[in-house]
Amino acid sequence: MPQVIVSRKPFDSVFLQPWIQTALTQHDPRLGDSIIPSVPIEDLGQPELSSKVLSNIRHFVKVTKFFNVDCYTVYASIRDSKVQMLS
Repeated sequence: MPQVIVSRKPFDSVFLQPWIQTALTQHDPRLGDSIIPSVPIEDLGQPELSSKVLSNIRHFVKVTKFFNVDCYTVYASIRDSKVQMLS
């Protein structure tokens, strides 16, 4: 099979999202606090189920390790800016 060279690669960066551009124009030094709210103390037992986390489309996490995929359920550990969770 011949190798195909694509002249243009699709590029979908999170940094191109319009809400980030709007937020950066404000030049707020504590910008992260207004974009990603803290998890309430009562939700710290299961932070991945917190209503603040689930309702916020701007909550960034990094998948640190995949463990299993079973019946469309992904088992992995994730990390945000403060804690690491097993989901």
